[in-house]
Amino acid sequence: MPRRDAVAWTTMIGGCANVGRAAEAVDLFWRMRKACVKDDAMTMVALLTACAELGHLELGRWVHARVDLERWQWRTVLLDNALIHMYLKCGAIKDARCLFRMMPRRSTISWTTMISSLAMHGHPQEAEHCFLDNYDIGSCKFSYRLFFVSGVGLFFSFMIYFSFVIFF
Repeated sequence: MPRRDAVAWTTMIGGCANVGRAAEAVDLFWRMRKACVKDDAMTMVALLTACAELGHLELGRWVHARVDLERWQWRTVLLDNALIHMYLKCGAIKDARCLFRMMPRRSTISWTTMISSLAMHGHPQEAEHCFLDNYDIGSCKFSYRLFFVSGVGLFFSFMIYFSFVIFF
């Protein structure tokens, strides 16, 4: 390819990150910067995917700092979701919680990511609280709600949620 623009670089970074070649994705990002190609929010989402896969918290925090510097241009729900996912995959639960609470808008993915990850990381009451904050059945995957209440021993809550689905 004679001329590589941000779209071409980001496509390659995202492609590598999504097929289990996260280290190569990070390497491509640094080559993109060396080639003086300006990155954008989509580049950061792709890079965060690689960080999450590698458990590379330091690089993920660097990306977060870059996003904060460019906040007025870059902040999107997609980017915030990628940051939350990266923090949770790297075990930085407090950072994910803080970011989630500060998000001006949340999507189904935001809620599902937080609920399922809190449950999997041994925080069932907080996952339940997050669920109750997002009471609308349609706005978060119900399977994760059942997963966290059944998987962490909250049988009574499981029965309430199951009854809710059947009767409403």
